[in-house]
Amino acid sequence: MKKLIQLFILFIIFNNTSYSKDLLSLGLEVNSFSQLKEKRTIFFKNSKFFNPEKDFNDKDINDKTINTNYISNEPNIVYQFCCDSNSSASAIFVSKLNDASNKLTNLSDKQVLELDNTFQPIKLAVFKKTKLDKFVYITDNNELIFISRDDKSQGFQYLISKKIIQKKYSLRSLENDFFNSPKFKQKPWNVGVTTLSKDSISISTSNFTIIQSVSAEDLGVIVEKKLGTGNRKVVIANKNFKKVFYYGMWDGKRDLDQADQFLKKPVLNIMPPVYSNMFKSGKTIISEKKPNYNFQDINNAIKKIETLNQKLLSDIKNKEEKFNQIVNAKLEEEKKKQEQLKQKKADEEFQRYQAEQKRIAAEREARLEKQRQEQEALKQEALAAKRMEYVKYGAYILVAILALIAVIYFKIFDVLTKVLKNIFAKKKRFSYLDVDQKGKGKGKKNKNKTLGYWLADWANSYDDPKRAAFNLTLISVAAISLSWWFYSLAGKSGNKDVEGWFSFVALITTGVGGYYIYKIWNGIIEYHCPKCKRIYAGEVYSSTHIGSQQRAKTYRVKDNRTIKYGKYNTKTHNYTVERDETGVEQIDTYHLKAKCKLCSHKWEYNSSTATRVR
Repeated sequence: MKKLIQLFILFIIFNNTSYSKDLLSLGLEVNSFSQLKEKRTIFFKNSKFFNPEKDFNDKDINDKTINTNYISNEPNIVYQFCCDSNSSASAIFVSKLNDASNKLTNLSDKQVLELDNTFQPIKLAVFKKTKLDKFVYITDNNELIFISRDDKSQGFQYLISKKIIQKKYSLRSLENDFFNSPKFKQKPWNVGVTTLSKDSISISTSNFTIIQSVSAEDLGVIVEKKLGTGNRKVVIANKNFKKVFYYGMWDGKRDLDQADQFLKKPVLNIMPPVYSNMFKSGKTIISEKKPNYNFQDINNAIKKIETLNQKLLSDIKNKEEKFNQIVNAKLEEEKKKQEQLKQKKADEEFQRYQAEQKRIAAEREARLEKQRQEQEALKQEALAAKRMEYVKYGAYILVAILALIAVIYFKIFDVLTKVLKNIFAKKKRFSYLDVDQKGKGKGKKNKNKTLGYWLADWANSYDDPKRAAFNLTLISVAAISLSWWFYSLAGKSGNKDVEGWFSFVALITTGVGGYYIYKIWNGIIEYHCPKCKRIYAGEVYSSTHIGSQQRAKTYRVKDNRTIKYGKYNTKTHNYTVERDETGVEQIDTYHLKAKCKLCSHKWEYNSSTATRVR
C-alpha cells in the first residue's frame, strides 16, 4: 500500500480525454534491423558536410554528427537515425516520403537533410543511455499519441496521453515542436495522462484521479481536486470499487496509511451524497476508460524498439570507425609527405654543410702537412726506442719458451732425479719393468713401443706416468706464472704496445699449458691401460650395439632475431633469445672390447652415446 500511496501524491491535476483499447493503436511496432536497407549516411556539423577523402584536415571533423537513412519493406517509409555513437542520446525518425529510394540515392548531402521539411512524420523515438525516453506516434486521422518514461525511486512508469492535432507536421516542425514546446512535456500529475506501473494504473479527468491496484494488494483510490484549495476529497476502496474503506477530506500531506485517524469509515457502504456521487463517477471512469493492455505489454513492445536502437548504434559505431580509418590514413599520408619534404630540405642543407667541411678540411690538411713532416722524425726516434724495448722483453720471452721446451722434451727433472739416485744409491742388480737379471723380458719390449703422440710417449717413458703429470704441471705453472710476471712488469713500464704484446704471450702460454695439463691428467684418470697404466695406449677393436632407449629432455635453444628501428626503419638490431624446448633424446649403448698397444692387455667396457632425434 505504501508504494501506491506514494504514487497518489504525484497525481494532482488531471484532464478528460479519450483512450484507445488496443495496444497496437499506440504505434509501438517498428521494423527490425534486418528489415532495413541502408541508403545514405551523412557526416556533418551544422551546415558543414564532411568527405573523409577531402576534409581529413578539418578541425571540426572529430565533432561531427552522423545521420543514417534506411528504407524498409514498406513502400516510401524512411527510417532515420541520429546522432554519433559517443552521445548518450539518440533518436529514430520514421516518416513517409514519395520516391524515397531515388531521392536518398541521388540527392546531395545538403538536399537529403533538407528533406526533413518534406518528410511526413509517423513515429519519433528518443533515447537516453539506450533506454526509450519519449515516443510520438501520429495516426492517419491526425491523432497524436505521446508515451514517455518517468523514472521513480522504486522503479519506473509509462505516461500515455493523446490528442487530436490541428495542423499537418513535417519532420522538422514536429521535432521543433516536440523539443521546444511545453505541450509535449508531461509529468505524472499533468492533465490527460494515463500512468501505468507494475503495481497500479491511474486514469485522470478534469476533476478526478482514479488509481487502481493491479497487484495482489486490494486497494483503489478516488481523489477529487478543487482548484485554489489545498484540501481535496478522497475515497479509499478495494481495487474493484465495490467496498468503501474510508472517505473524507485530505490535505495531501498526511499519510493515507493512517487513514483511520483522520478519515471516516462508512456504515454499510453508505456515505454522504457528495462522496457517493464522487464514488459512482470514479467507478464509471475506471470501467469506461481503463485500457485493455497493461504495463508489461507496453514494456515488451518498447524493449523491441530499444533493441533496434542498439543495433543502429552498433551500425553507427562501425561507420564511424571506417570513417576514422580513412581520415587517419589520409593524415598519415599527409604526415609522410611533410616528413619527406623536411627530409629533402635537410639533405640539401647537409650537402652544403659537407661541401663547406671539405673546404675547411682541405685547408686544415694543408696547414698540418708541414707539422706532420716535422713530427715524422720524432716518431722515428720513438719507434727506435720502442724496438729496443721489444728486443729487451722479447729476450725474456724467448728464454722462457726455450726453457719450457727443454724441460718438457729433455725431462730435466727426471734426469736430475736419476743422476742423484746414481750418485747416492748402492750398486746392485735389479729388474726394471719385469726385466730379469739377464736383461730380458716383456718390459723392455713394451718400453720400445711408441704411440705417435708425443705427450703420451713422453709420459709413458716414465716408470709411472703420474711422475710425468706432476712434472708437466709444475713446469706449466711455472711458465704461466713467469709470463704473467713479465706482463706485470710491462704494465709498470707505461708502454701500451709492449703491454699488449706481453698480454698476448701470457694468454698463449696459459692456453697451451692448461691444455696439456688437462690432456695428461685426463689420460691418467680416464684413458689408461688397467694393467700397465700407460695413457692413450688403448685401441678399440670390437664394438657391439646392445640396446637403445628414448627419453624426453629439455634443451636450451637460441633464436636469432632482428628488429628494425629509426625514423624509416633503416637501422637494425640483432639479438638472441634463449628458450627451453622439449625434444626426444636417444641413448645408444655399446659393448666395447679394447687392447693395449703396449702390453697387449685386453679388457671390456660399456659406452653410451646420446643423440637428439626430434
